[in-house]
Amino acid sequence: MFSRRGLVLVEPVGTARHYRINDACVDCFPSAADVVMGRPAPHPNGAC
Repeated sequence: MFSRRGLVLVEPVGTARHYRINDACVDCFPSAADVVMGRPAPHPNGAC
């Protein structure tokens, strides 16, 4: 599910697969933390 949404990127390497977090999506996480803490959410940069 996460790879279909682009949060996790899958890179085939031979017979294995390497998984990594999409750096563009990590920028969105502070927004969720701000909302939980009652602060205004920063404007997304368009990559989220």
